[in-house]
Amino acid sequence: MKKVLLAVLALIVGSGAVLLGGKNPASQPVFSHVEQMKEGVLRIGEYSFQTEFAITPEEKARGLMFRPELPPGHSMIFLNDNSRPMAVWMKNTFVPLDVLFFNAKHEISEIFEDLQPLDETPRRTANPVWGMVEVPAGTVQKYKIKVGDKISF
Repeated sequence: MKKVLLAVLALIVGSGAVLLGGKNPASQPVFSHVEQMKEGVLRIGEYSFQTEFAITPEEKARGLMFRPELPPGHSMIFLNDNSRPMAVWMKNTFVPLDVLFFNAKHEISEIFEDLQPLDETPRRTANPVWGMVEVPAGTVQKYKIKVGDKISF
């Protein structure tokens, strides 16, 4: 009887692993709701921005490279699977940017303003972050965006 009970228990546990893709649900990305999204709306306080999501490794590596412009009111979001330090550079990026980094509570934790086109100097966050948002340079000053502001998407 013990062997039958153990066999049934093993089947149940094994089925759960298959149904969950062999992953612990707690280890899934906090932002898994955007995995299939390519575009959406980003809100920072009372302001809204059309946004693109960089989801795949290729999209994250390319980002806004080679684009001739990023219109006012537009942005790109990069999401991590977990909290970690991030770095950004402007290689092959032709438009100046402000970059906002945010934590798991969707609070802006660091801001890099007015990054200049084609500058290959890496800029790293001081602390781990869940993601970043790139917006046209001047956006931070124009909308008085600051560390601690909440974002949603």
